[in-house]
Amino acid sequence: MAQEKEVVVDQSVTSFRPGILWRTVNSVAGFVCVLVGVGFFFAIKSMGWAILLSAPIVAFALVAVRAHVAGVAFTGDEVRVRGLLWSRTIPRRQIFDVDTSLRSPTISWTTRTGRIMLTPLTALSIGDAIFPESRFPRSAAFLAKLDSWASEESDDSSIATADAERRRRLITELEHQAREWVRGTAEVGVRADDDCSILSVEPKREGAASVWVRTDTSIIMQVDDSSCSFDLEYTPSDIRLLKEMIRAVIDGRVEEVRGGGRSAINISIDGGAVRTAMGPQGSVFAFLPLPGWRNWGRRTAFLPYRA
Repeated sequence: MAQEKEVVVDQSVTSFRPGILWRTVNSVAGFVCVLVGVGFFFAIKSMGWAILLSAPIVAFALVAVRAHVAGVAFTGDEVRVRGLLWSRTIPRRQIFDVDTSLRSPTISWTTRTGRIMLTPLTALSIGDAIFPESRFPRSAAFLAKLDSWASEESDDSSIATADAERRRRLITELEHQAREWVRGTAEVGVRADDDCSILSVEPKREGAASVWVRTDTSIIMQVDDSSCSFDLEYTPSDIRLLKEMIRAVIDGRVEEVRGGGRSAINISIDGGAVRTAMGPQGSVFAFLPLPGWRNWGRRTAFLPYRA
């Protein structure tokens, strides 16, 4: 459907909102679907069907309301996408592609753990409309600006420098502490990987677990050859937790559970608390629900570094 759209630019924010026709059509459609759903809700006798019907009713109610706030806006360091059902804020440094096709405009980006995400720009999409894309020059112009913005390097180099220094200090501190903890029972090393640093602690004793720590936009810790990872922030509490978990692995207070194409790492830290990370283990069945697998899965208790 043809729709009038507009771009608003001020000193700090470039934003886009669909025209009044687009907002009205989607809002009315949402309200109509809600009314129909509510009618069926009170007409049916089965409680089970009523519960199942409540979810789409809530979804259409959100569409009716959010049609008036849908849009896209970007500033110096992030873009905020408001869709018909949800909103998402994406840092510019995590964006690696912007699809500028008006049929399916999309932002491709990676999470802090490396997972690839696709965020559709619903407010800019014309879908399968019979009109050519040339009928929407303002939408195309905004997407071009968004693509150009996402491709630029951040001008605030001081922030990037401070982040790099913070990561360097942390990895150096962890390296020194790890050497004190292992006292010759493991090989401790640090290597660079692009803009990140990786700490490795590899025990000499067979049956003990290795540890890897990667300092990126967040702190990623992995144990042995498991696909599980602990994702931590650069906060004092998370850094303290990271040190406790590294020490626990060195002391042998860690186990792995594998079953059904997935695995879990359990680390017992000081005070008796257990921290768990789970992940797939190279199987097509890893993403299927499997209740109770950690109860019957194969358990491996890792040994402490020191015999």
